[in-house]
Parts: sequence; structure tokens; C-alpha cells
Amino acid sequence: MKDWEREANGNCQYSWYDYAKPGDLVDESVFIYFMDVTTPRIYRDGYLQVGAPYSRVMDDEMGTERDTFPTFERVEKGIYRFCGNCFAGETKHIE
Repeated sequence: MKDWEREANGNCQYSWYDYAKPGDLVDESVFIYFMDVTTPRIYRDGYLQVGAPYSRVMDDEMGTERDTFPTFERVEKGIYRFCGNCFAGETKHIE
């Protein structure tokens, strides 16, 4: 997982989603990379949602479409889980 950025850099056919799937663990350098890419949607101790939406999906519970955001949560010091693309403030991956 550490080399994903180097491998994908400058190669438009690769993206983060070619390397990571919801539930994958990443180190702090990946967490910081996504924190710095754009202003976070939500950032609090051990939790990050990237500021740019990934998709817009129907939320059946709310009866409306909502944006999803790449989301990370801390598992332990220096280790984070990529939760997937989640509604704002949540950690459940939305397909």
C-alpha cells in the first residue's frame, strides 16, 4: 500500500481505488496525504473525510440523494482503516 502514490503518479489509468478497498489498513503517510489533498470535509482526532465528494447516491433512509466522501478512521496509533466512500460523518461504505 505504501507505494500506491509513486506507482500511480503521472499515470492516469491508475487511481487510489485500484490499490485500496474498503476495510484496508493504511499507515499515517496515506492518511496525511489525503488530509493535504484538499480541505477535509470533516477532520477530527483519528477521523478524516476528504473534502471533495466521490459520488452522489440515493440514501433510502432519508429519501434523498447524498454525497459520499472517501473516509478514514484510526484503528491504532499510526494505522488507519480506509472505510470507503461514506455519507458525511459516517463510516459505512456506500456502494
